[in-house]
Order: sequence, then structure tokens, then C-alpha cells
Amino acid sequence: MQRLVLTLITVALIGCGGGGSGSDRSGSETPSTDSGSDSGSDSGSGNGSGNGSGNGSGNGSGNGSGNGSGNGSGNGSGNGSDNGSDNGSDNGSDNGSDNGSDNGSDNGSDNGSDNGSDNGSGNDSGNDSGNDSGNDSGNDSGNDSGNGSDNGSGTDQDSGTDEDSGNEVASLSYADAFHFLNQATFGATPESVADLQRLGVDAWLNQQVAQRPDYISPYMETLKWRMCLYEVSDHPGDKDLGTPSAANPTWAIRGTPKDKHARHQAWWTKALRSDDQLRHRMALALSEILVVSDQGNDVLYRQQTGLAHYYDTLLKHALGNYRDLLEDVSLHPAMGTYLSHARNAKADPSKNTRPDENYAREIMQLFTIGLYEMNLDGSYKRSGGELIPTYSQTDIEELARVFTGWIYDFRPNGHLNWWVSRYGGYQGQDVRLPMAAIEEYHDSGEKTLLAGRAVLPAGNSAQQDLDMALDALFNHPNVAPFISRQLIQRLVSSNPSPAYLQRVASVFENNGQGQRGDLAAVAKAILTDPEALQANDSKLTQPMLRLTRLWRAFPLTAPEREGWVWNVWQPDDRDVFCGQPGYEYFEIHARQRLEDLQSNIGQTILRAPSVFNFYTPEDRPAGPISEQGLLAPEFTLMDANQYLAMQNYFDRTIYMATVPYADRQPHQKHLARMNVDALVQTADDTDALLQQVNILLLGGTMSPTLRDIILDYLATQNNYANDPLLKVQDVLSLVVASPEFMLEGK
Repeated sequence: MQRLVLTLITVALIGCGGGGSGSDRSGSETPSTDSGSDSGSDSGSGNGSGNGSGNGSGNGSGNGSGNGSGNGSGNGSGNGSDNGSDNGSDNGSDNGSDNGSDNGSDNGSDNGSDNGSDNGSGNDSGNDSGNDSGNDSGNDSGNDSGNGSDNGSGTDQDSGTDEDSGNEVASLSYADAFHFLNQATFGATPESVADLQRLGVDAWLNQQVAQRPDYISPYMETLKWRMCLYEVSDHPGDKDLGTPSAANPTWAIRGTPKDKHARHQAWWTKALRSDDQLRHRMALALSEILVVSDQGNDVLYRQQTGLAHYYDTLLKHALGNYRDLLEDVSLHPAMGTYLSHARNAKADPSKNTRPDENYAREIMQLFTIGLYEMNLDGSYKRSGGELIPTYSQTDIEELARVFTGWIYDFRPNGHLNWWVSRYGGYQGQDVRLPMAAIEEYHDSGEKTLLAGRAVLPAGNSAQQDLDMALDALFNHPNVAPFISRQLIQRLVSSNPSPAYLQRVASVFENNGQGQRGDLAAVAKAILTDPEALQANDSKLTQPMLRLTRLWRAFPLTAPEREGWVWNVWQPDDRDVFCGQPGYEYFEIHARQRLEDLQSNIGQTILRAPSVFNFYTPEDRPAGPISEQGLLAPEFTLMDANQYLAMQNYFDRTIYMATVPYADRQPHQKHLARMNVDALVQTADDTDALLQQVNILLLGGTMSPTLRDIILDYLATQNNYANDPLLKVQDVLSLVVASPEFMLEGK
């Protein structure tokens, strides 16, 4: 059945043509080409002068090849209504409540973490006394309670609610609202659909922008304490840091590889339960553009606290300004480690050394201007029939001189030291602080950037050079179409029309108030464009989002556990139990945890195989999609082997995680659960069962073809009378494996 589904997906992608709204979408006018020629030739492979190469420092230089996302399946069909389909399926968690995870022991100790990431639901299973109801224990008011998330950034733009009433609200069908929320959040739910229908699109977007950023770092710090990760370590020196107290859970901040359990649990909790959905969706998109990864990087693998703070940096600016984001990313120690510009010294002819060029290359190629000059609609400019490079090897060398003199901000003797060569390698080092400059190691000579677009005068400080260089890159005309296209690809469509891209890029250039790079305005432009609202064949949903949509539709919860995260069998063993309060951990199957998702579904947060992400914006599978000049990046993660591994994980989730705790074996009682009780109650009525699944997973748009496939399969089974849960599981498995669930669109 799995091979058949893979074939059906491919056929659906080819047949629907990869467009957005389906109008004016000839294959020759995709943003990756210029009037149909050179399709797919510019995907970061270099321009002949060395300016498009890879990473060069061992942090992942490959550029991926084609394969990608496809286009949507368009099935038509009705609006549907809630019809009581959520009947108990929320299991008390109601899209965000902690469902017992706080266990009555929070009492203000989360330092802004909102342990359980309810983010204001005020409904922590009745045990949190309301302490987390929107105020995060009162400590997240701008400094993230010392946890380094550095919010209060002024990103809450357009904070008015401007609630819509009248025509827009009345005309928003369930299917349309569901479709919009799958683009703007980690998955539509009946509750979020009702909110959107009540508010209208504009007011909903304004409400999301006005949210306070719901960072993952504070919750991660609480989890590290509760998981006993401070006491159990294989990193020399960490044991000397001691165990933090409830009043100060972040006293030890360096972290170890074991902290990965806390980081991944914190991210998934926020993705599934936070009300700050749009900001997190934008942060996920940005994490796949401004890539940092612990995959294959042992230093970052040991600094999970720093990685969490890097994600929070993306979150801080996700609805802020792209120029501010560029600076914070450039100075983040995780990026300095990943792309090797931390401890980058000026040239020393006596030692025959030159500045590292890695970050200089990638900030141009991947983070700002791309390889070739573009028009605002994404088409490429040409001179004499040839593409025009945006930068040369000389530009790389000049820009590399800008990124000299920066070092990890660790001052054990009260001042910076150039010998601080290891990220997180010293007791007491704060891995969240931005890098600082030692002027002695900065090249203060004159620099000419981008073929003379900017000249940095001699005598500049490291910060002055950085400011002028980032201003020059940020104001380059390529940035608007280059970044806008990738954000559209991550949220809406693999192949936005030139007109769609131009409309969004125009907003990037000017938000209507004279501001360039306003990401909140860009997000609104992407999501409210007619092409986005009408899209029925836009792209393949990336695996992480397929999983979040399933786990939001049937809220994932886990029984409280205590002590060391690896050993749930010995709660009284002092080696694995540190006496802290309990916590949730989303483990679906023994020894298959969140941080291992990459081997199951092909990706997980901040674990891309290279600086080019899990796939490049230009990726496409060979065959008809490529021949039509279309792009399909996510299909890189959908070859036959990866598809089978992914579907096995989804089936394991469906057939194991839906089993009630009372019916589980002892060694399975600590595993997470998806609540499908409401579906089981209606399993005898096949029509009612299919309608509920249709509403929850497809927004009421299940095609007659898919319905017939399911009915035909159900008719071959004869044991459902004694096992209604199995019937529910089979239906869910077939729907989740279908092109209609995997493809974006209505």
C-alpha cells in the first residue's frame, strides 16, 4: 500500500502542475528561471569565480540536488462544521493546556518558562493555580528572566487587534479557515478554526503579531533541571557546576549533549501548544534559511543550550525586522561556531594566514543576495545572455575582513581573551551571549564591498565595519525577492507566480510606512495574497509539519515522569532520580525519541545535514516536474526509502500511541498518547467516523476517490466489531498516507 501511495503522490504532483492558484502559471515563468531557460541551473552551485561554493569548514557544504515538494491535490468539497467532532478528543488539553504536566509544583519557579508551554491557556489541568495564564510567572517581561532569550525586542508591531466583523468573517468557510491555518500555524484544529472564523483573517494576524514571543529556552532550562541533566554528564567539568535550585534553575548554563532531550521536548511542546503559532512558523522557516545545525558538528552537539537560544533569536525577530535579525545571527556564538567566523583573525603575512571566508560567502549566497541578480518578481537579470553574478571572489575576501576580531564573550579575568577558543568549553561560560570584538585582531583597513556598492573607510572599529557591511547587504535589491521567495516556499507554495513574488517582495522593500525588511508585514502579505488563499496545488508538506498537524488534531500528551529521562524503570535509584518535580516527554516508542526523528521522518529542528538545509530552494525531482520548470524542494525527503521509514513512524504513532494506558503493557505506560477516544465512540458508524477524520485532518475536503479507497479497505476487514480502535487506526493510517494529507491545498 505504501508504494501505491508514493506513486499516487508523484502523479498528483505532476498532474497539478505545482502552481499556486492555478491561474497564469506556465511552467516557463517560475522564479528559478528567466523566461523558461536555465531552469534549475542556479541552485547554489557556484558562478565560476568561487562565489557559490559550499561551506569549506566541514560544517556542511553540499548543495543538495533536486527533489522537492510538489503541488497540491485540489479536492474540492464542502465546508463542514465542527459537528461535535472534537468530542473529548482533546483529553483535557484543549490545544495548549498542560494536561497535568505542571503537577501542582510550578508555583512560580518556571522563571518565564510557562512549564508545559500553555502560553496563557489558564487551564493547566487544574493544577497550576493559574500561575502560567499568560504571564509566565511574571518574569518574561523583556529579559526572559535571565535565560538569555533576549526578548523585549520591539518586534510586537501592529499590535492593534482591528477585529474584523461582517463580510470577511461571514464568508470564511471551515475549509478556507483550515487551509489558511495550515499555512500560518503548526496545524489547524476545530478550536483555532472557530477563532479564525470569529475574528477574520486580518484581526487574527494582528493578534498573532501582538503576542509576546513564547521562547523555548526558559522551558528547556526547567526541563534540564527536572530531567536531572545537570547532575548526569559526560562532559569534563560539568559536574563541578552543581545542581540549580528551584529559585534559580539556570545557574549551570553550559549544557551537554544530554540536554538535547530537553531542547527537543521544549520545541515540540511550543509547536504543539503555544498560542504564539505564527511567530513559531516563521522561526521554523527562518531556521531553514539561516541554518545552524548540530548534525555532524560535535561542538554544537554539546551546546544544546546555545542552539535553543539561537532558535529563540530567530523567534525574537521572526515578526520583526530582517536587518536586526541579520546582526543578531551574525554575532550569535552558535553561528560563529557553525560557519567558523568566531576567533577569525585579520591576515598575518608573517604566518601566511588569511581571514576565514566561510561566513562571508554564506551570508551573501544563502542569507541575503543569492548567486545571481534578480528582478523583483524573481526572474534573473542577464547581460549578453548570461546570468549576472551578485558577488565575486574578491567580494568574499573583502567581506571576510569585516568578520575579523570577533570572539566568544567569556571574561574570566574581567576582560576578553583571544585564547577563548572553545564554544562552551570553560566552566561558567555563558553560551548565549553575543560575540564581542577584540580590536587588535580586527582588520581596520579600507574595504570595498559588492563591486563598489559600499566602501568601508580605514580606521573603522569591528562594530562599525559590521554595521556598514550588513547595511550594504540588507539594502541590496536582491534581498527582497531572494528572501521573500523562500518564505513563500516554506509557508505556501513551492512555485509562487512571478506576480505573487513581486507583490510580497514589494512589501519587503516597503511595508507601506517606509520600513524595509518588516517580516510581520511580509508574513501578512504572503498569507493574505489571493494566490495563497486560493492555492490548491502548492507544495508537499515537510515531514515535521505533517507530524505537528497530526499531533495537534489529536492532542499528544504524556504521563508525568520523574528523574533521568533514559531510565523510567528505576525511579528510586539515586543514580537516575534527582528528586525534582515531574515532566512530560513525548516518547512514542521505546528508544525512539524526539531527537531521533531525523532517522524516522527525515528531519528535526536545527539538525539539517548542511548549511544548505534539508533541501535547497531550487530542488526538484527528475522527471516531469523538472521538465516543466517547476520546483519541489520538500521532495528531497521523499525518496522511496525515506518515505517508507517516515510512513512506518506515522503508523507506529497511530497504532501504538492511540492505545489507552489501561490497555498497555507495563513497559509502554510511560509513552505518549494521542487521544482518539471521540473517534472510537463513533467507530460503528462509518460515515460519522470518516466525517470526523475528514474535518480534523483534511478540513472537510476529502475527495470521493479517497473516501472510496478507505471504504473498500474497511469492507475487507471482519474484526472491527470487537476492536473499534483498530478501525479508527486503519482509517487514520490511510488518510495520513494519502496525497491529500501530504499536499498543501484545499
